[in-house]
Amino acid sequence: LSTGEVFWIYSKDISKSIDSVLSSSEPVEILLLENESDLKFNTIPVQFLSKGLQNVKYSQEKIKEFYNISNIDSLELQGKEVSIISLAMILTHISETQLIIPNHIKKPQRKNLTSTMILDRATIRNLELISNSFTGDISNSLFSVIDSTSTPMGKRLLYSWILNPLISKKEIDHRLDIVKLFYENSEILNKSKEILDEINDISRIAGKIGLQRVNGRDLKALQISLENILKLKSVLSQFPQISKEIEKYEKDLIEVSENIDNCIIDSPPLTILEGGIIKSSFNKEVSELRELTGDSKGWIRDFEEKEKVSTGINSLKIGFNRVFGYYIEVTKAQQENVPDRYIRKQTLVNCERYITQELKEKEDIILNSQEKLNELEYKLFNEFRESLVKYLPSIQLVSEYVSEIDILCGFADISIKREYSCPKIFEMGENEGVIDIKSGRHPIVEIISQESFISNDSLLDFKTSSISILTGPNMSGKSTYIRQVAILVLMAQIGCFVPAKEMSLSLVDRIFTRVGASDDLSRGRSTFMVEMDEAANIVNNASKYSLVVLDEVGRGTSTYDGVSIAWALAEYLANDIKCRTLFATHYHELLKLSEEIPNSVKNFNVLVEEDLEKGEVIFLRKIVQGGTDRSYGIYVAKMAGLPEKVIKRANEILESFEQEKMFTNENEIRETDVFTKKDET
Repeated sequence: LSTGEVFWIYSKDISKSIDSVLSSSEPVEILLLENESDLKFNTIPVQFLSKGLQNVKYSQEKIKEFYNISNIDSLELQGKEVSIISLAMILTHISETQLIIPNHIKKPQRKNLTSTMILDRATIRNLELISNSFTGDISNSLFSVIDSTSTPMGKRLLYSWILNPLISKKEIDHRLDIVKLFYENSEILNKSKEILDEINDISRIAGKIGLQRVNGRDLKALQISLENILKLKSVLSQFPQISKEIEKYEKDLIEVSENIDNCIIDSPPLTILEGGIIKSSFNKEVSELRELTGDSKGWIRDFEEKEKVSTGINSLKIGFNRVFGYYIEVTKAQQENVPDRYIRKQTLVNCERYITQELKEKEDIILNSQEKLNELEYKLFNEFRESLVKYLPSIQLVSEYVSEIDILCGFADISIKREYSCPKIFEMGENEGVIDIKSGRHPIVEIISQESFISNDSLLDFKTSSISILTGPNMSGKSTYIRQVAILVLMAQIGCFVPAKEMSLSLVDRIFTRVGASDDLSRGRSTFMVEMDEAANIVNNASKYSLVVLDEVGRGTSTYDGVSIAWALAEYLANDIKCRTLFATHYHELLKLSEEIPNSVKNFNVLVEEDLEKGEVIFLRKIVQGGTDRSYGIYVAKMAGLPEKVIKRANEILESFEQEKMFTNENEIRETDVFTKKDET
């Protein structure tokens, strides 16, 4: 409502689409008809509306009235009865709750669910795109790390971009080209960011104009912002592909800026009811009334001096309050000098307050003039505000474009500071569906980590390696690595440079993740059930062009059940869906998949270094080809501070398991060496 944007989505199976829409939009309120109460929306507030709106003709009239149009053909709603009724419901709700028909609400635009990448809630959560998994707030999320915007509207748009990555090569390349221009021209980048810092939230100000809630300070902020947008156009003039969009609205921007400058004083008050907002030069009557009220201040000073001389009371003061108006204040010590013509008005502890006939007559003149001036200024301000309504479309469109420039400037800024590189984009499925990353880094972890981040290469394609099975110890960085690949893909598809030396990307249509372990007690779902629900969502919705990230699938149940499910799932992804997949696991049995499906599955592991003398393991965080059968789980338990007695007993039990041949020889776990060497010494 504050920015006036309206989108509509039509889907034959709304039950399947609704979660995707909500996850990509993050609404604060949902409107439902009374008979739709069976739909659940977690913690989002729901407002139920009357069924009486379910009439197409009535809804069409409501839409035409709201937008002041003769027919709805231009809105592309023909034949979409449900969409027409839904739009009418929203517009009616806005009119009833705001008590006006807002002028800034844009005409609805159709949003196609296939025009951007759909991210489910699990992926948004697991990749920590807009909030971190530890505290749930925005810090240490991808949004916080790549947000170098200068304007509030740029920040809001970046949030939306992250939740709605592009799948069009043309659109992605367009964004990357602009980032590259700023990246290669640091002087223009710095000047642009300086100007953007001075631009206020003009989309919200436009909303206030439409809602009739704007005040003088808002309009001066709008004026300053529009002047700076014109400066920005001048700075970007050597890049016509960028500046031309601002030039389209230059005439309107100049007119609005000049009109505000001519009408509103430089430092207006917050309220529009008490005057002091319209320039004297803007209106003759304002000038005359202001001279009268302004002259009154001089008259009051002269009157006070005259009374001091005539009464001999040097401490005499003239004051004013809303209850008694103007008064003469005399201290108790000077009461004997008060002349008879003074009329007592109020007695206080330390003084008396009086009026005179002369003061009362002047007060009537002053207050009447001030009241008239306040009423006139209020009337003129409302008229001026209405005169700006015709400029709202231009202000809103230029606001959207400046928001994009703001984001792309920010991308260039962080790319320079953090040594990001421009990814090379291929169409979906082109170049064997390659995802080739050289020296990639996790953008969040490298910022918050106290250690030097170890970069890693990644390669997935349809021809030789569609699935990477990653094994290695706990705490070695497997989860960071597989999420890193997904995040770099997403960054590339929102038009951002990536933390890598090089990256080649054949576009993905979806990113799916199954990471971490958590239950859902409110819905009666165990940890394993949540895990299986997310796995089912992946296999039922992923396509050949999707990227799937799986971490420890099957660990929520028994070992043999877990291995069986993980194996079958990996086989299905490789043979049936054939999508690019990163699969981190401690089930070393899965390493055999590379022998069964050699053209699709490749094994990788995380390097470690063992110090047998000290009984320590050093995690090198480097991904290398080949599998490993060591997990070092007991060592990690020791690092966490479990008592030495527990650690020693764990080693004894592990050794007994090995002697009983619970695992096959090929995947035998040999962890005891690291610890027994130390015990023997």
